Amino acid sequence: MAKPASSPSSTPKVTQRAADRIFAGSARGAGITILVTLAAVTIFLLAEGAPALTADPEDIRVLSLRQFQSAQILGRRLLLLVLIKSSRTTPFGKLHWRHAPIRL
Repeated sequence: MAKPASSPSSTPKVTQRAADRIFAGSARGAGITILVTLAAVTIFLLAEGAPALTADPEDIRVLSLRQFQSAQILGRRLLLLVLIKSSRTTPFGKLHWRHAPIRL
């Protein structure tokens, strides 16, 4: 009869360093925190949106096409303003883009 290659009791136990345990615990804690936050946001949005799902269609105010387009234009202008203000500027106020030219 053949002997088994190794039994579970004869396998050496791998020891973990303290830093590995701390990192694993903090990573697990961060993951749990993110999942709990996502669940809380989901519950909040469902609670806030429930009245709109059960409301009479005549009570719901819908934006007209002109109002929607005005909001879109305003959003684009605000985004452009934020991008320009957050970009890196030189002392002379000119934009300074930090990227290599595209080569084809």
